[in-house]
Amino acid sequence: MATASAVIVAGGAGSRFRSETPKQFLALSGKPLLAHTLMRFDACAAIARIVLVLPRVGFAAALETMAQVWAAELANTSVRVNLLSPGATRTQMRSAAFPGEDPQTLKTPDALTNTFLELASPDCTRHGELVELS
Repeated sequence: MATASAVIVAGGAGSRFRSETPKQFLALSGKPLLAHTLMRFDACAAIARIVLVLPRVGFAAALETMAQVWAAELANTSVRVNLLSPGATRTQMRSAAFPGEDPQTLKTPDALTNTFLELASPDCTRHGELVELS
């Protein structure tokens, strides 16, 4: 029985690749890099829950559709797929990207913990949902 949870953080913007397209959507062997990652986790018999963390900027509809399609494909399995949009969060990376932003106006990473734990829990029944933490 699958009992492990996977948190896939794919929130990059692609700036280090000097690309307009976020790196998780860049093609590798004809498929987006993220598709390769998801296929590896899908093939792992130990995985029961997958929490996919992605930016919604510019790709909201595509991401939601992808998560819903993947969730539908896995509906008859024990794997649960949800899309987590954490929103603006106080991190060093964000400070570097938005130097004029007041970090005190942003939630801390600790504010996300309970949601991650809920989605990764074997007891979680949510499936194919967009979970927004704005």
